Amino acid sequence: MTLKTGDLLYLPRGWYHDALAEAPASVHVAYGVHAPLGMDLMNILVERVLYETPFRQPLPRQDGTAAARFALTSRAAQLGQRLSELTRDPKVMEVLTKFVADYRYARGGNDLLAARGIAAPAAPEAAGGREGAAFRVVAPGAKAVRRGTEWVLKTPNGALPLAQPEAEAANWLLARPDGTEAELRGAHPAVDAAALLRRLAEAGLLAPT
Repeated sequence: MTLKTGDLLYLPRGWYHDALAEAPASVHVAYGVHAPLGMDLMNILVERVLYETPFRQPLPRQDGTAAARFALTSRAAQLGQRLSELTRDPKVMEVLTKFVADYRYARGGNDLLAARGIAAPAAPEAAGGREGAAFRVVAPGAKAVRRGTEWVLKTPNGALPLAQPEAEAANWLLARPDGTEAELRGAHPAVDAAALLRRLAEAGLLAPT
């Protein structure tokens, strides 16, 4: 298909394509509609199953026998059943509902007018950016643990009490070398990312970059 100046081409989501220009140079404008995907639910479930013992156990080893294959198939069915149960868990649905309701897609891009000196650079928030604070972990190995019905995180400045969603977010965060506020918001939408980052930084676990 050859497009002419002013033509509009619609490509369904996920439709692979390869666009080539016949002229030495060309300009085109692309618009996309982005919505939460099933993979976003899987990401939420991945964070949730970290606290499920069966998901942390080794899978049955395989030696080519029927018994080994049956053991692996049975384990996979058990894990799948548990995932199905978690999708009906009110807490999981609460997190998913908030994620879908607050979903924003930040693609980023280039400010062509600013690059050519025609306009002043747009402020990050005005341009749609929501990266927020960037940080690095300065206390590797720190981890929130459960004590009875409470969660506590040991820090250089003492014990830091956390709610369960905050503990899950903190453990996800501290397992990484660095990151941004936007990444934390995306992985744990039910948590006040800015407030949690501030508390962890005050406790000596994070440093701004």
